Amino acid sequence: MKKVLAFAGLLWLSCMQLLAQTLPADTVQYLPNFIARSQRFESFNIGAKMVRADSLVKLIAQHDNLAQLLSYNSQVFVRAYGPNQIATTSFRGAGAQHTAVLWNGVNLQNSLMGQTDFSLLPVGFIDDISVHYGGNSALYGAGAIGGAVILNNAPAFNKQSISYQIGAGSFGLMQQRLTLTFGNKKCYFKARTYYQTAKNNIEYHDYTSAENSLQKLAHAQQKSYGLMLESGFMINPKQEINLRYWLGFTDRNIPPTIGMAFNNAYQIDEFNRLGFEWKRATNKTRWIGRLAFVNDYLNYNDPTTYNSGISFSKTIVSELENTIQINLKTGLNFGINYTGNFAQSSGYIQNASRNNLASFLSLNNNWNNKFKTTANLRQDIVDGVFQPYTAGIGADYKWNQYLNFTVNANKSFRLPTLNDLYWVTGNPNLLPEKGYAQELGLIVKRTFVHAYINLQFNVFNRQINNWILWQPYGGTWIPQNLLEVWSRGIEWNTRYTYCYNKFMFSLRGDISYLLSTNQKTNLPNDATLGKQLIYIPRLTYQSWLSVTCNNTYFSINQTYTGYRFTSSDNTSFVNDYLLLNVFTGKSFQFKKVKVDAKIHINNILNNEYQVLPSRPMPMRNFLFSLGFTI
Repeated sequence: MKKVLAFAGLLWLSCMQLLAQTLPADTVQYLPNFIARSQRFESFNIGAKMVRADSLVKLIAQHDNLAQLLSYNSQVFVRAYGPNQIATTSFRGAGAQHTAVLWNGVNLQNSLMGQTDFSLLPVGFIDDISVHYGGNSALYGAGAIGGAVILNNAPAFNKQSISYQIGAGSFGLMQQRLTLTFGNKKCYFKARTYYQTAKNNIEYHDYTSAENSLQKLAHAQQKSYGLMLESGFMINPKQEINLRYWLGFTDRNIPPTIGMAFNNAYQIDEFNRLGFEWKRATNKTRWIGRLAFVNDYLNYNDPTTYNSGISFSKTIVSELENTIQINLKTGLNFGINYTGNFAQSSGYIQNASRNNLASFLSLNNNWNNKFKTTANLRQDIVDGVFQPYTAGIGADYKWNQYLNFTVNANKSFRLPTLNDLYWVTGNPNLLPEKGYAQELGLIVKRTFVHAYINLQFNVFNRQINNWILWQPYGGTWIPQNLLEVWSRGIEWNTRYTYCYNKFMFSLRGDISYLLSTNQKTNLPNDATLGKQLIYIPRLTYQSWLSVTCNNTYFSINQTYTGYRFTSSDNTSFVNDYLLLNVFTGKSFQFKKVKVDAKIHINNILNNEYQVLPSRPMPMRNFLFSLGFTI
């Protein structure tokens, strides 16, 4: 059944172009909603692929974490260890450490591990989410070799509302969310909070036993809560300031793997993030100043093996940038950034720190109404030592009103993490990883009386040298610059929307094929040479069908993930899987109170699957929620 549905999904994707040819001729144009941007991450990233989270998908995923949203709405592979367990990302065959996560311009990558746990980031706390493919350290900062996830919170001037949501789902899931917003033309205040508990006692078959018996996942309980406070003040029509505070706390048990008798380990994650932002805009210039303090705490404890560890990470960020509109065709952005990392860990012999000072420069030019280009340059100085410079260039050529060609190339790098350098078995002589990436794109857009279609095709190529890998050496795991990884592939995206009065019908399909292989070995006859990296699927696709009418929506989401190798010589693998999810919801208005009711059915086919080996994932599960807004 899974293979039949997978083939049907691929056939539907291939037929989307034929659908476009049957639509009516042009008359009145229909355009999708557009939100003006001022951040350099989009304005100076011409030629690179960027995807903003669909508004309906974001509405559906309000109760989810960012890992689940990315699995719904992007071609980023999410490595999940289980329900509400650690979840990291892989952009186009890169590692979890190669993804930058920028919250209102502040990088949230953990300085100890160099990665972000996306299961700790609730979608309901973020107003705007976009995914930037390909990586560009000159634009996003060191570490963004694979790609970047941009998270922004919008000011709430002249807005007032109170919203409360309650949800209940399978496996003991309970959620409560509250949002308060008050704003006038001069200032605003917004508070968001949530509380969630779950047993996560999902069912799975123990294939390691002779009976293949049905088991319930034990020791998987989770509790989390969070708070975000935002305020802003309009100094005058040209200046505003914004202050944001984000608290997150998660206490989760680590369940045993399939075949494991028991596991008593648990992990506590807590973070505090404080950000200050100042903006000043005139006709030709825009200044943005940022100050941020990020504090991360992690406590892992396994009483059975007496394996435990506590770490503290503090990051200070200070940044000032200016964008100048030199003339009608040319824009210039330049700035300076200081990032200080200070860490304390039970795995370190002594406390560790790193000070990074960087200057950056970007230039945009619209040569005519068909051709535009961008160039980015960045230089980092870490603890007084100049690091490899990074650069990026991009171009967009509009062939006609329907067809665009894009090209982008960049040189990036990533510093070793503090764990790589200062762990008790770390390696202080590690070199930075270096990446070179190229991307070509073709975009076809067509607007009709009531419809809009967008087809996008991308091919990409990336080489990462000095890839850091932890390997056993003399009975001890140590990091070394061992790998040279070559990633290349194709991506196909299709969007079709039909609107008539209050009715909207939309189809979406994404497919990608990726090869990410090791190109270097220090051993003769090494079987890992030229083989696909572990846990990275070659083929993935997803599709969405959505219908909305008045205040009701109905959506079907299908995702397919190909097999992932679990050994470096590609002799063992985890099976591919296909998921079918159904979402429906309706809004009611009772005087001044708006009521939103949602029912979500995930994995409706009740398939058993694993993202990572021996880590069972939920079979069919449900979520019901009610929301009240005044």
